[in-house]
Amino acid sequence: MKLTTYIFDLDETLYPINQESLNRRVHYYTQTIQEQLNIESYEEAQEIGHQFYKKYGTTYAGLVAETGISFEEFHSFSKKWDYTEFHEEDKELEELIKKLEGKKYIYSAGHKDHVEKVLDAIGVDINIFDGVFSNDDGNTLNPKPQKPTQEIFIDKYNIDKSTIIFLDDSLSCIKSSHEDGWNKCILVNHGKKIDTYHEQTPSVKEYLRSII
Repeated sequence: MKLTTYIFDLDETLYPINQESLNRRVHYYTQTIQEQLNIESYEEAQEIGHQFYKKYGTTYAGLVAETGISFEEFHSFSKKWDYTEFHEEDKELEELIKKLEGKKYIYSAGHKDHVEKVLDAIGVDINIFDGVFSNDDGNTLNPKPQKPTQEIFIDKYNIDKSTIIFLDDSLSCIKSSHEDGWNKCILVNHGKKIDTYHEQTPSVKEYLRSII
């Protein structure tokens, strides 16, 4: 019998939406768009950020396509922030993940420093996962949810796509993984029903409680 492979996105997936954390990241992304595209209007940069997200799946992917900004430069914020300012420990989440029978992975669009700091801040031991994949492990010029990085992730851990249960809050990532043949792709919608045929859950914890 094949064991299930559980794959989790990190931001706004493993933890509930934290508005302070989200606002800080979005503000940073918007300022970066202003600087890279030489735009004076903050509002115009915000709109471009929305367009990038819709077209490319992430803001960074859009900036790479439009400006060639380096991965390290874009993600430099992760080395500066104190993540405990806006994240709280969640030991129930850690215990639920520990109880899962099968392989467990983090698959994030973030920088490795960011992933490690978030996990530390929410009190989830990085060592309970069989692998933690951040975009600097993949093709940074084609970041998640682009297919090249998706395939690097699958190949790195020799994952059988037919065993996957994947949870992510990004519909773009869910669609991309589904198109690539991942077995089950579940959208974490934080209680807001999204118009999609994909399975949905309000939170990772609620989903895990339902299967354990």
